Amino acid sequence: PAGLATQDERSLLLHHGFLQFSTTWDLAAASYPVPGLGALGLGFARIGPAGIDAYDAGNRALGAIGYSETVAAASVARRVRGPIWGGLTFKILSQSLGDVSASAPALDAGLLYRPAAMRGGQVGISVQNVVAGSLDLGGVTPPLDRSFRIGLASPEWRVNLASAGRVVLDLGTRGREGLKPRFGVEFTRAGLGSVRAGYSDGDPLVGLGLSYRRYG
Repeated sequence: PAGLATQDERSLLLHHGFLQFSTTWDLAAASYPVPGLGALGLGFARIGPAGIDAYDAGNRALGAIGYSETVAAASVARRVRGPIWGGLTFKILSQSLGDVSASAPALDAGLLYRPAAMRGGQVGISVQNVVAGSLDLGGVTPPLDRSFRIGLASPEWRVNLASAGRVVLDLGTRGREGLKPRFGVEFTRAGLGSVRAGYSDGDPLVGLGLSYRRYG
């Protein structure tokens, strides 16, 4: 959440993705800079398949039942001191399976360090579910897993006046899971967008982003 405070423009993000097993991912988020405070953010995300085949104790088909996970979040971020920004996100997570549903609150916290000497390089740290409840769908309900992440971005390497590249590294843990690295190389062209390629948990990933400015 700390990165919100480094933005100087209002922004809106809409994302729709197709995953395995007929699962879709949807995200809507907006950020709004507030002079003298930092920035505010709102977001809503949902992930879920089209349906899950259900069976009774005799292995007789009962048809498809719905399953989904959603989160609604509100964030606030501001400059803490010098090149250090901080942020907090309060969120409500929900799960639903057929006619059963549950929800729980949680809190995320983050810090971002962007010293001028790094020429655009930065270090980000976040802790997800610092304080969190439990999702009770009728079984064992431990608290939501706490996650730790650290992200490193190298200084920009200028290719020409309009183009630049950088290397990014992300390290994270979740609950009792071990450290999972993600590595990428990003190339940005001013006025057009960015291309990123890398590895996540040993799998190759490629991403493309397009930018559009309403003013100027």
